[in-house]
Amino acid sequence: VFAADATAQAIAAIREHLGGPLDGIIWSLAAPRAQDPRTGAVVASALKPYGEPAWVWTFTNRDAEGVSKIVSIPMAPGTPEEAVATQYVMGGRIVERWVDALQGAGILAPGCRLLTLTYRGSPLNAGIYRDGLIGLAKADLEFHTRAMGAVLKDRVGGSAHAVCGPAVVTEASGGIPGVPLYMATLLDVMGREHEDPVASMRRMFDEKISLDGSFAPVVDDEGLVRMDDRELSPVYLKRMTDRFHARHAGDVFEPELFDLFMRAYAQTRGFDVDGVDYEAEFDTDALT
Repeated sequence: VFAADATAQAIAAIREHLGGPLDGIIWSLAAPRAQDPRTGAVVASALKPYGEPAWVWTFTNRDAEGVSKIVSIPMAPGTPEEAVATQYVMGGRIVERWVDALQGAGILAPGCRLLTLTYRGSPLNAGIYRDGLIGLAKADLEFHTRAMGAVLKDRVGGSAHAVCGPAVVTEASGGIPGVPLYMATLLDVMGREHEDPVASMRRMFDEKISLDGSFAPVVDDEGLVRMDDRELSPVYLKRMTDRFHARHAGDVFEPELFDLFMRAYAQTRGFDVDGVDYEAEFDTDALT
């Protein structure tokens, strides 16, 4: 998505394969680095606090005795250069460039809607997320989304909204410091109320964003579509806070929560999925 010719290739593919202009765009991006097409320089995003150090709570891998423990790890703040780079890679300028290119090519349908996926997070992970470098980038994405809403309304009678998603286990989120402990606890606390990405998107289109225009978008006072409303409800937020405050460095991490998170993470890569026979033979040539 960052390469200079990426938009041209996408525009050509849309014209060839989709057969008409776009009624909507959903933008979701997690990237470690990007090349600035203006200079050719590669810039990297960083998962670090902003302004001051932060302590991140997580759990270790199991030791020889099969025990995982709670640990607290200090993280130094990112540099100003890392903050600017993270905002460039994960912020709103890239999607704004894409929307401008698509609109300029005449392939945005009247009333085209843009949804960008962001994350606010809980106070329990704010040090590394919302108050960190990635939080700066997400704030930038939300800012640009509001601006693009005005542009799309003027040009094609369209709209744009940033969607605050819930915390979910993905290949990307599993690598963010502190997320494994937060997610393991959240999965346990919320149980069946927790939504995976597919369930969250289904509820969004059922309750928050109407595909047929039968109701206006349901937004908060900042114009954000809050799909994290269940996760951050007072009931679950209190339960999560109580659980976190009861933990101390060196405590044994609950084996069932360790297994809960590790299974969810394995499933993002296709492992440990119910109903799959991993011993069955198959023709590798059929996969190419």
